[in-house]
Amino acid sequence: MTYQEAQAAARLCIGEKCHACPVCNGRACKNTVPGPGAKGVGDVAIRNYDKWQEIRVNMDTLCENRPIGTSLELFGQTFRYPFFAGPVGAVQLHYSDKYP
Repeated sequence: MTYQEAQAAARLCIGEKCHACPVCNGRACKNTVPGPGAKGVGDVAIRNYDKWQEIRVNMDTLCENRPIGTSLELFGQTFRYPFFAGPVGAVQLHYSDKYP
């Protein structure tokens, strides 16, 4: 299956509000409720996407020769890894009832 075939199949399953765009930037679904582009006046997803395009992280791979730790302390809590899952809700409402 090619990327284009997968995208075409996604459009059949994603629901009427999401357009399964090549780039999920909120422009095609702006001001549609429900949908990723619907918050505020309909430009939050667009503004978030545009801002992320401005940010670049330049990683310096040279470092002191010592064990590397991935733990992170945040608000008095220590986490083993520095990544977190964002809450996802109302998936059926936003996209379709194909996937519970």
